[in-house]
Amino acid sequence: MMSHGYDPSDYWGGLLQEKFDLRGVGYPWLSTAFNAYLYRGMADSVARELTLLGLSRENLAQLSILDVGSGTGFWIDFWKSRGARKIMGVDLTPKSVAHLVLEYPQFAFERWDICDPVDVKYRESFDLISVMSVLNHIPSAEKWAQALANLGRMVKPNGYIFIMDPILRHRWWGEPFDVESISSLRTVDEHSAALARDQVRVLRVVPTVAVLANPLDTKSKWEFRILELWWGIFCGVAARERLMRLTGWLFYGLDRLLCRLRYMPSSKILLCRKEVPAKRDTGRGVQ
Repeated sequence: MMSHGYDPSDYWGGLLQEKFDLRGVGYPWLSTAFNAYLYRGMADSVARELTLLGLSRENLAQLSILDVGSGTGFWIDFWKSRGARKIMGVDLTPKSVAHLVLEYPQFAFERWDICDPVDVKYRESFDLISVMSVLNHIPSAEKWAQALANLGRMVKPNGYIFIMDPILRHRWWGEPFDVESISSLRTVDEHSAALARDQVRVLRVVPTVAVLANPLDTKSKWEFRILELWWGIFCGVAARERLMRLTGWLFYGLDRLLCRLRYMPSSKILLCRKEVPAKRDTGRGVQ
């Protein structure tokens, strides 16, 4: 499996230096049009969950939001468009932080790694934390567990954590990851167990996109091979800017339909909430 041949800071810093747009945080070898549809689908799925939670613009305006791995600022834009007024973003690349500070002077941005110890001043400081396509790019199991612990400590009781990643419900049928891999797959149960240590509970698992990302998680090997064939053919379209602009609406519509049917062979959202600590019994009884 994966080792330390991949350095997140060097990889993402170099990629964003070359492509400071959605290709730099999505699929760099596919077209801008494809990545726009991909992120549109991601945003649609998150917006739907916010609606189901009853988090309106008025609600979000009152919440303190932390976005981890802010990159080019897509999710900063998303939260801003939904009415959020108190946003903090963090990223491990200097270019991202420098850009975001200039682009959104009304919000706060810092450079740090979610795997590192978090300043005590941020303990239980945020009502909602978004961690979008970040945790699966952490190489070591120890650092990944530390990142989840940090999230659990920073979110307030009753606060929400949105984790978006290609998380496994079934299994990965492909080749083992090598030292050059930039991703690592972990299961829903692994996430649940790690989060539970800080009283964070997974409320539900929902699809982010279905066929607008490479297949990673299926019940059977045959299903995986069929989707793998689909992905190879589709990439031929998605790599061509003009062709994707002409046909993207069709693929996007299919993807949204499959997500509504809760088909999730690829990226998923773990919607999590931190439990309120139970009050201690003083043992005094009723006088």
